Amino acid sequence: MPGNGYQPALTGSWVGPRAVLRLRLPSPPKSEGERTRALAAYYASMPTPFGQGVPTLSPENGGGVGDGSGAGGGGMGHWEDALVLGATVARALALSWSDEQFHDQFKGRGALLALQNWLGYTLPWNMELVTEYVSPRVAHWDPAQQQWMHRDPKGKEWSPGVSPNHLTLWVPNAPDAKYPQAVALAAYNQTGDAYPLTCP
Repeated sequence: MPGNGYQPALTGSWVGPRAVLRLRLPSPPKSEGERTRALAAYYASMPTPFGQGVPTLSPENGGGVGDGSGAGGGGMGHWEDALVLGATVARALALSWSDEQFHDQFKGRGALLALQNWLGYTLPWNMELVTEYVSPRVAHWDPAQQQWMHRDPKGKEWSPGVSPNHLTLWVPNAPDAKYPQAVALAAYNQTGDAYPLTCP
């Protein structure tokens, strides 16, 4: 897409659209008494917006002592940032279930502003955050089984768990032939850990 590529004359590096993290949030259970259990189950399933997989570095896998620090500096390189966002989303979900004003501000593309104004949270990554409350026909809390259930992509079978979130990444265009590709690739890799899949 236009403007999504290597532009060293203008910026010294790469430019392009921001990645988009779309959070698919469940609607609250009908019973007030079930909301605490449902929220705890949601947070257990989604301690980060990307699920439960939080890698921990150790001497065996080439990292330092298991500090869970991920692969670099701040931003996308630190899994702690994903954990903080997961905890913040759980707080925001609980608040949105009880406060209509926050719920309205937290919906859609206003999510980041709502998190900043209401919870004092600032996203460390250079990406958009969009929220979508899924219908109970797509995901719901099952009090009998004490777990969240969601439909498969075809909308037929129910499975345990919450609806997955979506991360949209923009693949950069190939650099112009006048620029060495190795230099352009190294510049992309060093864009900064505020961007997905790049290094600090």
